[in-house]
Amino acid sequence: MNPSNTLTKMTEVLSSITEEENGSPATGAAWGFLFEVIADLQLLRKKTLNLYEEKLVAFQWAIVYIWLCF
Repeated sequence: MNPSNTLTKMTEVLSSITEEENGSPATGAAWGFLFEVIADLQLLRKKTLNLYEEKLVAFQWAIVYIWLCF
């Protein structure tokens, strides 16, 4: 797979923002939520890549085929 560092770079850039640049205290909560979303995106990407690399055996393909036909 092609490695992606977009989310990591985004986290580094957002972490470099200082308190003065941040503005009001209300934006602190928004930043916290944003970092949680980025962390969730990183986990989702890892899980998606793991699923992409998963191999199905013939029995599993048969189930998929039957499921799609009906």
